[in-house]
Amino acid sequence: MTDPGIETLLDLDGAILDQGGGFWVKIVAGQVLPFDHRHRHVSDQGVPYEFSNAAQLLTDFFADVDRVLQEMKRK
Repeated sequence: MTDPGIETLLDLDGAILDQGGGFWVKIVAGQVLPFDHRHRHVSDQGVPYEFSNAAQLLTDFFADVDRVLQEMKRK
């Protein structure tokens, strides 16, 4: 792969990975983590985030993306 963003996203070593723009992803291979945290903006220190499965995590993520895009359109 040549896109470092994709390589970072698919890195399964259990590290906390900087995705840029204040978004972080924590992936731990072989473990189910019932909670983690999310950053609402670049300077946010993070707040707890609970999820029950990958589908919920993705649904919530894309809902947040849509919300941010709508906020950006209004500016």
